[in-house]
Amino acid sequence: MNNKSPFLKSTMTNGLIMGFALVVLSLIVYLLGLGINSKLNWISYLIIIGMLIYAQKQFRTEQGGFASYWQLVGYGTLMAVFAGFISGIWNIILMTVIDPGLWEQTMIEAQNVYLEMGFNEDQVEEMMVNAEKYSSPLITSISMAFGFGLMGFIFSLIISAFLKKENESFDMVMDKIEENDEK
Repeated sequence: MNNKSPFLKSTMTNGLIMGFALVVLSLIVYLLGLGINSKLNWISYLIIIGMLIYAQKQFRTEQGGFASYWQLVGYGTLMAVFAGFISGIWNIILMTVIDPGLWEQTMIEAQNVYLEMGFNEDQVEEMMVNAEKYSSPLITSISMAFGFGLMGFIFSLIISAFLKKENESFDMVMDKIEENDEK
């Protein structure tokens, strides 16, 4: 249990930092009135990737300079889930307290995107009816946490391949040999 507490604390701390950085970006986009289709939103991917690299390097250092591929993948995924919860909470506050009309505006923007993609008006209307049935700021926020987790997992699969550093010390190799001998 002692090994998991620092792991959990570290993922939460770095997830909170990443989440707040994404909230600040979201706030800037909102205050500038750029909407959901802003090219500025792509900066969120840079924040996520940059934070994952920084935090996974930090985690590896805290582990004595060594971390396996799957340790780093798990670390990055959990960190992204925490960031997703922070972003989701912000999303709820933004769309229910700060600007309750933003949800409707977001739905209108989505409708326009579908029309620009070539869907006819009947198809778009049907999509919007379904979206209204199954969507709300709360559901969207929960989806954000899962989405961030998935995104963190995918990015971590790639990043961890470069950052992993297995401990192949003499003792570890001997433990593996002993395990094989016991079989």
